[in-house]
Amino acid sequence: MIKIFRNLFAAAVLLSAFNTQAQQLPLMNHYIYNPYIYNPARTGQGDRGMAALHFKKQWTSMPNSPFTGAISLESPVKTEKLGNMGLGGMLYVDQTHIISNVGGMATYAYHIPFVKNKGYKHGLSAGISLGFVHQRINYPDAIVENPDDNQLLPSEGNGTSFDFSGGLDYQWRNLHVGVSMLQGLNTGLKLLDAGQNDIKYINTRQWILGASYKHLFGPEEKKHRIYLQPVFMGRIVENIPFQAEANVLFGIDKMGWLGVGYRSSNHATATSSIDITLGVEIQEHFIFVYTFGIGVDANLNANMGTQHEFMLAYKFGENKKIKQMQQNMQALNEKNEEMQLFMEEESAKNKEKVDSLTMIIKENHDKIEKTTEIIKEQGDAIDKNTEDIKRHDADIKKNQEEIDKLRKMIENQPLRFKKVGEVFFDNGSVKLNDASNANLDAVKSTLDAAKASGSEIKVYIKGNASTNGDAKKNMELSIRRATAVRQYLVNKGFNGADVTIIPMGEEDPTHGADASSSGDSKDRRVDIIFTEKKPKSK
Repeated sequence: MIKIFRNLFAAAVLLSAFNTQAQQLPLMNHYIYNPYIYNPARTGQGDRGMAALHFKKQWTSMPNSPFTGAISLESPVKTEKLGNMGLGGMLYVDQTHIISNVGGMATYAYHIPFVKNKGYKHGLSAGISLGFVHQRINYPDAIVENPDDNQLLPSEGNGTSFDFSGGLDYQWRNLHVGVSMLQGLNTGLKLLDAGQNDIKYINTRQWILGASYKHLFGPEEKKHRIYLQPVFMGRIVENIPFQAEANVLFGIDKMGWLGVGYRSSNHATATSSIDITLGVEIQEHFIFVYTFGIGVDANLNANMGTQHEFMLAYKFGENKKIKQMQQNMQALNEKNEEMQLFMEEESAKNKEKVDSLTMIIKENHDKIEKTTEIIKEQGDAIDKNTEDIKRHDADIKKNQEEIDKLRKMIENQPLRFKKVGEVFFDNGSVKLNDASNANLDAVKSTLDAAKASGSEIKVYIKGNASTNGDAKKNMELSIRRATAVRQYLVNKGFNGADVTIIPMGEEDPTHGADASSSGDSKDRRVDIIFTEKKPKSK
């Protein structure tokens, strides 16, 4: 029995020696919830700061098994001039059998946003940590078979070295992809054995690759949303096999989560493990996380035992941005409800209006079609009248000599011609008004009476214009005015063959050579003159 125990203890010491090279830094699973531990770029990346305590005990069945304790503090620092920054610090103790490390670091990070005021984060973060580690190797605590071996160190060795770490992190919404370098200077302790030979304990540079994505289900305005979050981390250490970790979390946002993960071996010995995690968040401030780890190899797990890790964290700083967003979202929801109710009422009212308008449109459809036909008929009439005007204009030009003769005849024999009436026009107009129509109706009655007595009559319509403006245009205006009067009489039933147009233009003013407003208005007129040849008495 003693021999079996001695063999198991020797194996434990051997595994501890292997672990010394791989676990020079605290090996913690709770970087998932406090990513600042392994990547300086994640410092102050959230909207609130966080203080956290970490404790981890590995291989609980083995004497002098590794123990890790750490305390961290990180917070965002947002300024208008310098932009978004993060500051943080951490102290830790890491004990692995005869090797113990006490270290600390201070961290600064700068966050570069790619978009602003979009409701989500998209940017790149960079961070650097400056720190120290006090290393102590207490060889007298080791149990060896030959204490007189000259390769053994005569006493403990200790010293302090300084180092730095750096990292980058790319964020898009809830996706993070990052890389960090830890123990960048490769510093360490120099010890002497009994033969005065140098023995070096080097803090080997390590590279950490990480990626995570938190997918939330349900509407954004919901406070507690279900989410699924896969997390991956890989460690690259010189002369050590690549170590990978993969975790999957399933939880309710701002309440708690369950997770399961797998960590591969970091050396030839099968030390891979499976981790199960339970996390609880209380009032969005306090976070408690417990992780239980068990080795994949059954024999090694039976000899070395299980692993336990605890984290207690507190989030501080009022999340003004989220609070304001929630208030805005609540206000928007209330407005949306009011707007929806208003839209429903307006929709009902509009439906009634639409139905009424539909009926009116339907009733007026026939009227519109009828009006369209009337407009078409009027258009045809206008075209016909236009042709008539053109034809009369041609007739006037052809009969210009006859018109001149008639004008002279009227001037030389004024007593043979009777003026039966006149109508006046507005400036530049050829349109007959109500008074003009009444005058022409009276003229028509007089002419009809003369014809009824058996007389043979001829009607002469003299068109006139004012002396203002261009003489040619005034002549055209007098023709159009005379034509309008002739057309009116014809439309009233008078024989157009008995009517002759005589355009005078501006040649027959009523006011003489001196122009005045009153005389000018009288010149814009048409005179109706006729001759009467009475029948011979029997």
